[in-house]
Amino acid sequence: MQRLGQHFLINKAVLSRIVAAINPQPNETIIEVGPGHGELTEEIRKQNTESRLILIEKDEKLARDLKEKYLSDQNIEIITGDALKTIPSLIQDTRYKILDTPYKVVGNIPYYLTGFLLRTLLELEHPPKEIVFTIQKEVAERIVAKPPHMNLLAVSVQYFGTPELVFAIPKSDFNPPPKIDSATIRITPRSVPEPVEGQQSNKTFFTLIKAGFSHPRKLLINNLSEGLDIEKSILEKVFKKEKINLIARAQKLSLNQWHSLFLIIE
Repeated sequence: MQRLGQHFLINKAVLSRIVAAINPQPNETIIEVGPGHGELTEEIRKQNTESRLILIEKDEKLARDLKEKYLSDQNIEIITGDALKTIPSLIQDTRYKILDTPYKVVGNIPYYLTGFLLRTLLELEHPPKEIVFTIQKEVAERIVAKPPHMNLLAVSVQYFGTPELVFAIPKSDFNPPPKIDSATIRITPRSVPEPVEGQQSNKTFFTLIKAGFSHPRKLLINNLSEGLDIEKSILEKVFKKEKINLIARAQKLSLNQWHSLFLIIE
């Protein structure tokens, strides 16, 4: 049965390729979001029996089934809950000792959760060593986009991490099959340039890029003027100083240019 919008990946060869992308190590903690019936969990266990696994499953029935299935495995813990709310508190909870070793976050992520979960993870004070998610192919392609095809999601993710589209997965490899193809993406979080640090700076930065992409067909300078309530004449001086074309649209700016705009406009 499909629950909470889940599509379960059933191709074992593809699951094995995902585990290769995860590359689980004996001294790591792996947090798996939405494990479902444990399809990916089983493959991780086949390739490495020593990694510690924490499974976060929102569906109460699936969580109960997982607890029964892995009752005898001392290296697997199952938590029933919403990953968006659970992961930040889980990492800070000294009982779980997440930060004592490197940790990774993996999972087959539904469309509606992708952007929110990535932002939550990348903005953590102690982000994971790596994120390996299976998501909609179209969304994966948007995340790894480069100028002149940048978008709000690409800037949001790439500013805090380096994404890589590992491989595509056809919809026929899922049960029930989704309407479109998927892809596995790997993201390596990185240090954020000064002074974009802390919750307030993050909020300011996202306010900037949201304003910039608010009307993709409009000129960037007009979007920023309207969205941030800044005189256009002031922005023209900023653009000229940073050698940004006055008729540029948001999708053409590089990460460095967004950073320069942030430093000045903040």
